[in-house]
Amino acid sequence: MMAYRVFISFKYTTMDGKGVTRDYAIARDLHSALKRAGVKAFFSEEELFKGDFIKEINKMLEETDIMIVVGTKPEHIQSKWVEDEWSSFLALINGGLKPKGDIYTYLEGMSPNALPPVLYKRQSYTTDERDKLIGRITAQLGIKPPSPRKTIPQKPKRPRTASPSAAPVYAQVGNILQFGQYPQGANGEVRPLSWRVLDVRNGMALLITEKLIDCVKYNETKTDVTWETSTLRKWMNSDFINKAFSNDQQTQIITFNNSNPNNPRKHTIGGNATQDKLFALTINDANKYFLDENDRMAAVTEYAVKQGCYVSNSYSLPNGDKPGWWWLRSPGENSIHAARVLDNGEIGLYGYFVNHGSGSVRPAFWLKLS
Repeated sequence: MMAYRVFISFKYTTMDGKGVTRDYAIARDLHSALKRAGVKAFFSEEELFKGDFIKEINKMLEETDIMIVVGTKPEHIQSKWVEDEWSSFLALINGGLKPKGDIYTYLEGMSPNALPPVLYKRQSYTTDERDKLIGRITAQLGIKPPSPRKTIPQKPKRPRTASPSAAPVYAQVGNILQFGQYPQGANGEVRPLSWRVLDVRNGMALLITEKLIDCVKYNETKTDVTWETSTLRKWMNSDFINKAFSNDQQTQIITFNNSNPNNPRKHTIGGNATQDKLFALTINDANKYFLDENDRMAAVTEYAVKQGCYVSNSYSLPNGDKPGWWWLRSPGENSIHAARVLDNGEIGLYGYFVNHGSGSVRPAFWLKLS
């Protein structure tokens, strides 16, 4: 595997510990931009401060050639974990262990004059100069920008749409089908639900909603939980299924035997297999059924926004709609976190607190084909 070349250091939580910082959003955007430029950058989705996290951080500090310190406030840059990272990196440079090492600051809303003296001496960029920073890094690392993909123009195909009140008699991966109905307008107007076909096999099709349709917690309380015991699973297979589908439609939804794998990075236990009609995808599913980050991004319905779903300020879909983030059923870094798909389409392996209130749901199910 290609080695990490850049380490992004940032303050994840606000000083009161009640939310995430602007620094996190800036760092995430920078990570995506570096990735598009062909640079493999280490970006911890949350602060890593205990157990094997320290070992992983130290490994990345030794492996990477360049550090970028993100900051919107002096106290963020001088917070314990961020300062530990940049001071350790500078020590490796000054000790001769990184002869080609370098460190940059990447700032928004603060002057370089507010930086600690050892960082003030280093080159600083503002968030408006992101492309300039990336250009310098790619040149420094000798990385050529990726060649643009060649595309063959094709006539747009109009998706075949099935009736919302009857089972579709066909399904092809990528088709958009209508099945059931749910509130979607700003005032709760009920409309047919649109579903994207992810897989077709053995006379059944795996469907997922095109949009993020409601704002529901993974679990009502902040406690150790698996998909099997989550309140989101109960909501999907009781409240949602009864509200969205007629009795006839419910008979066409297959009760599927779902495995619940462990988190692939943190090895958090996924729990027992479950039998579900409706379910959230796993981390493995989100990797398997979507082409890339852009393909995983999804718009939030007006109804879901009214219910409290997060809407991105940084990213947009090709049609101008703003995406949100949506729950996966896999666990996060521990059993009080659940994995998610971020608003930029990346898979958040570390997850978010299970009782967080701004997450969207994107239900999936296997439909019996006639």
